[in-house]
Amino acid sequence: MSISTDNINIGLENELLLIKELKVLIEEYLDKYRNQTLNSLGMKCGVSVSTLRRIVLLELKKGPSDHTVFKLLSYLLKERDIDKLKKRFQGKQFILDPLERIGKFGTMISDAKESELEEFLRKRENYFVYKLAANRAGVTKEKVVQLFGMIGVNALNELYEEGYLEFKEEDGKYHASRKSVFVIPQEVLIGHISELLRFTLNEKDIPGKVFANLSESVNKETYIRVCEVAASAYRDIRELIFNEENKGDLPVFFFEVVDTLDL
Repeated sequence: MSISTDNINIGLENELLLIKELKVLIEEYLDKYRNQTLNSLGMKCGVSVSTLRRIVLLELKKGPSDHTVFKLLSYLLKERDIDKLKKRFQGKQFILDPLERIGKFGTMISDAKESELEEFLRKRENYFVYKLAANRAGVTKEKVVQLFGMIGVNALNELYEEGYLEFKEEDGKYHASRKSVFVIPQEVLIGHISELLRFTLNEKDIPGKVFANLSESVNKETYIRVCEVAASAYRDIRELIFNEENKGDLPVFFFEVVDTLDL
């Protein structure tokens, strides 16, 4: 079966368009704030100076990570609401795609306190308790005890006392406070993936549970196609999960990784 180069070319073209769009936004920011530099911008938005420089010089070999795109857009445009950012870039699919892939967690914290929440979430039990509370159904104290014992209860209490969670009398559950968008940093998420896998592999009696692992050597065109198929599956699953008609009490954790060590 032959592989069409149309989708491959579109993917590469979108990455270049994304980089060019970010380059324009960065240059507009630096032109508006003449006392700012790439170094100061990098420190304020949390993106490395080397990445910013490669964007401005169009030297990135592929598009930046979704998290990098969100951090840049949210800082440069002073807007952290992903839905509002998507409206701003309607018609520019190369920006809409990474925004679609970003997970959303509503919190009541200000930008100044985000770094504090990031530190909280570096602890395993804090991360999982917060993730459960951030789901639309929230989490009960009893469920936290069942999953994590008193360590989890301590995490629940700490997150609540710091204002990252709120308790709702109507359902008796803890929920992440939802007043602005907070995105879990990739490095924090990566640090907890092994623990998430441990839960997945140890739970033998969950109907429909999916765990898969594949590796094989392929050509570059096939690798790009695999990434496109995975991205399409992600969009379909995200639509199912966030559709209000599908809300329920069962928390679902989903993540997928497609990568190569040779590009």
